[in-house]
Amino acid sequence: MRMYNADGSEGKMCGNGIRCFSKLVYDLGLTRHKRLTIETLSGLKQVTLFEENGEITGAEVDMGIPDFACAAIPMIHSGETFIE
Repeated sequence: MRMYNADGSEGKMCGNGIRCFSKLVYDLGLTRHKRLTIETLSGLKQVTLFEENGEITGAEVDMGIPDFACAAIPMIHSGETFIE
């Protein structure tokens, strides 16, 4: 999966985007699996699709452990982490 920001730069991952992508892949019949592994620039992500009455109604993605270090976000901040 590739994702682009509004400014045209390529992003590593987008939580909403990967859920929408997973539903689209299922709806187009490209897979019938409800647990998907999607390759992104931030690594492999596991997505679980939820079905009700034959329709995908939701998706959950394991985005990993968040990193709040300012250098990792990146952002300008007087501290080392965003959360103090």
